[in-house]
This record gives sequence, C-alpha cells and structure tokens, in this order.
Amino acid sequence: MIVFPCGNCTEQEYSDFFEKDLVEIYFQPVLDEFLNIVCFEQLMRVKCRCGRIFSPDYFQPLLSENDLHKKVTTLCIDYAEKFIKKYNGRYSVSINVSQIDINNKVFLDRLKEISKKKPRNPKNIIFEISERMKVNKNIVLKIKNLINYGFKFSLDDFFSEHSTLLPVIDIDLYGIKIDKGMLVNFSSNLKTQALIEAIIYYCNRMQIYCYAEGVETMNAFYELKGMGVRRFQGFFCSPAVSLDNLDKLIESWNMRYNTNKSHE
Repeated sequence: MIVFPCGNCTEQEYSDFFEKDLVEIYFQPVLDEFLNIVCFEQLMRVKCRCGRIFSPDYFQPLLSENDLHKKVTTLCIDYAEKFIKKYNGRYSVSINVSQIDINNKVFLDRLKEISKKKPRNPKNIIFEISERMKVNKNIVLKIKNLINYGFKFSLDDFFSEHSTLLPVIDIDLYGIKIDKGMLVNFSSNLKTQALIEAIIYYCNRMQIYCYAEGVETMNAFYELKGMGVRRFQGFFCSPAVSLDNLDKLIESWNMRYNTNKSHE
C-alpha cells in the first residue's frame, strides 16, 4: 500500500500511477542572459486523487526501480514530442536521463526512429546526464551515437557531492549546469565564486553553455550574468508548470520583460 503525503489517498502498486495518469511532466523555463525563454526542463510530478501535486522525492521507486524509471522516461519523450509540435521547434526541451536509459535498447531505438521520421526534433532535445552516472566506454559510445543523430547532451549537478570529471572529458557536451547547491550564498563565498568562475572559463574555452540552476532572485541573475553565466533556471522566473499552463507562463513573462524571441 502506497500512502500519499496528503494522508488521504492511497494506491496499491506504483504501476497504478501510470494506468491512472497520476504521473505528469511539468516544465520549468530556462532563460538566456537577455531574459528570453529559450528552453524548458522537464520535471516529473505526481498527483493524487484529491488534486494535490507532489515532487517525485516522495516516491523514490519511480526514480530508482528500472522498470518504473523506463516508464517515466517514455512519458518524458511523449511529452517532449507534444511540446516540440505545440511550439513548432521554437523552444528546446531538456530531459534528465540515467544509465538505465542509455542502456535501454527500446529507448535508443525510439530516439533513432525519431531522428529518421522527425529529423528536426533531435536539435530541440537536450538530454541532461548527472555527474553521478557511472560512465564507461559503452556508455560513451551510445551517447556519441545519439549526438550523431542530432540530440544534445548537457552535464547536470556539476560540483555536487558526487562529482566526477569523466563526462566532461569523454563526451562533447552542449552545456554544463552548475549544481544549485553551489549557488547558496555564492555572492559572499570567495571559494564558491572561484569554482563558478573556473566552470565558466572552461565552458568559454569549449564554446559550450554554462547553466546556473536554482537562481531564486533577479539580483542573483544579474550577479551570475556578470560572472559570465549564459543560461539561468529557477524561481526568479517561475516554478515548473504543466504543459497546459505553458502558454500563460510564456505570455506573462514576455509581457513583463518585453523579451525578444530566441532559440536554445
């Protein structure tokens, strides 16, 4: 028996979550240095029968058990295709993937099929791989094949507690995302600032994007922009919202800042 955080709703099995459409994919905007929305990151949410929405942190098996994780990733790709069609390729979408996905033949075959039937779609899809991923030659080869299909890869959680440099060295990345834990009090911490500057320097040398995740205020945005960060994500713009509410979010933000149209 799975009890929801609300204390009122229950389900028998995690597989019921998918059969009853309790798993949803939300989207959080990513902005460039000119405050244009250029991309959206997909974030999984779980809803209960009383209508409340919860983070997947409450439902760890959805993230860790192979079969359940594969269902989540399949749902993410479904939503990504809907998203790209809805906005006609105007925005990119980023999807978190794991070693489970990269080793999943069904997942790889579907991406290959997408690249053949919808050749424009791969350029709008950015896969985020975590530093926690155990990278080996087989993983690197599969990722390089997907890059050849047109998909992009960024490194997530950089300088988290599980840091490793292997993905940076072995894979041609599209960008590196600074872990949000690094941004806590970064403006008053010289050691943190030095590390962030080192990441920015590397990204500039490699001609890839440096992302800042967990940007909470406009002051933080402007300070990070001044340091050289070029992509920003966080509550200073918006929390993640459902696909149905994206139009409202985009319209509200563009009216507020009168931004120009841009692409990731």
